[in-house]
Amino acid sequence: MSTASPIPVLQSYVSDPIVQQLAAGQPPTLAPAYDEWAAFGLLVDISGFTRLTETLAVRGVAGAEELSRILNRYFDQMIAIITGHGGQIVHFVGDAVIVAWPETAAQSLPEAGQRALHCAWQLEATLNGYEVQPGMLLHIKCLVTAGQVRATSVGGL
Repeated sequence: MSTASPIPVLQSYVSDPIVQQLAAGQPPTLAPAYDEWAAFGLLVDISGFTRLTETLAVRGVAGAEELSRILNRYFDQMIAIITGHGGQIVHFVGDAVIVAWPETAAQSLPEAGQRALHCAWQLEATLNGYEVQPGMLLHIKCLVTAGQVRATSVGGL
């Protein structure tokens, strides 16, 4: 009887650095830790979400289910574009997404920046002005930045 790896399941719930650590056979860090590295970041903000939510809310349960389908389709495309450009989704914040491209041994900071910019361009080309219903559009704004990232873990996964 073979035991399936928990890594694919964990990828949906824990950050990429922890997944990479576990995939390398290293135990998770349970003690508090601090780390710092250079990275490019991308903030993607969606507008039109409030209007969409208010419009569908009046339909009750059917509206909530429609909203869920719309957002799943939209975010599925967004996530595919981000991961296709090597981005690590750091956090979903309401109707916004924070993404990072850290400098690594395999990816220089200029390469990370190029990936972040290409990702932002593709997101805007694909998802800006996205018609979710006749006459109702979702728009996105992308902010690309670079600098030192500081991360603190209080321990555990």
